[in-house]
Amino acid sequence: TSTYSIRSFIETMVSLENLASSDPERAADHYFQLANGCYNITYFGNSRVFYLSDLFDRGSIYIDWQIPNPNDPIFDCTKAQEYYIKAMNLSHNPEFKAECAFMAAKCEQNSFFIHGEHARGVDFKAGRYFKMLRDSYSLTAYYNEVIRECGYFKTYVDKNGR
Repeated sequence: TSTYSIRSFIETMVSLENLASSDPERAADHYFQLANGCYNITYFGNSRVFYLSDLFDRGSIYIDWQIPNPNDPIFDCTKAQEYYIKAMNLSHNPEFKAECAFMAAKCEQNSFFIHGEHARGVDFKAGRYFKMLRDSYSLTAYYNEVIRECGYFKTYVDKNGR
């Protein structure tokens, strides 16, 4: 396991971006790593401390879900979603493509949550990548793993058929 400083994280991300352009054989893997890096520094990821000093400057590390600022970078999964889609489009491995589709779906879900639709009594909103995962990758082992692990996706499949 590596420990990253903000500087080393950014250097790694720049290096991965360069490798994605210069190493077409492994570009899908590089884009996936870029996507994971972008995703994990958001509120929804496991390294949100990337923004911690900024949050402390604002006086709180807790998010009031009644009034989130959707423009706050800690909530923005747009770049992660872009990289997951690039990785998926470059790969020929259905298992990997299924994982990319699921992660793109998580990015869509996060956007749904930060824009407050859940506050209007809607539990979740399935986007295009839940549909893609169901329609294109239902024969993968990863699909079955998602069915077991993600209640949102299971609910979507139960309501919309396999």
